[in-house]
Amino acid sequence: MGIGIRSYIVKEDNNLVKVSSTKLEKMYRCENQASLPDYAGQNIKLVNVIIDNKNRKPYEIIKIECTYLRLNDKGQLDSKYLDDEMRCIGNLIDLPCIENRNPNVVDAYSKFAKRKLNNMYTWKLTSEIEASIYDKIFNNKKLHLIK
Repeated sequence: MGIGIRSYIVKEDNNLVKVSSTKLEKMYRCENQASLPDYAGQNIKLVNVIIDNKNRKPYEIIKIECTYLRLNDKGQLDSKYLDDEMRCIGNLIDLPCIENRNPNVVDAYSKFAKRKLNNMYTWKLTSEIEASIYDKIFNNKKLHLIK
């Protein structure tokens, strides 16, 4: 058994295009040559599917994460957008209580960060896209792989 991740771009017509993990890792590390030129200047939907494998074959989908990626005019990740997303994720952490805190003030910072993360950086999976994901993973259909 082993855990794997498969990533797909969801196109406007809800078709899935597989993206290599290496490509995404290079893009997140902001390596200059790593880009998706076909999607330059766009916000794209990305699906990360965490899979449990048995005998090197997909056995079970553990989790499906749906995020947006904003690409610049070269097809690279928009660094300001990515920084803001990471800051938002960091703000989800509740800080320990401070002793001299005013009891009349509600600390909702992490709640607002969660709302922002849900509204700006993630999207809801539809049953149609979920069915396509299961079809791609378990029926071994050939995919167009972005390398």
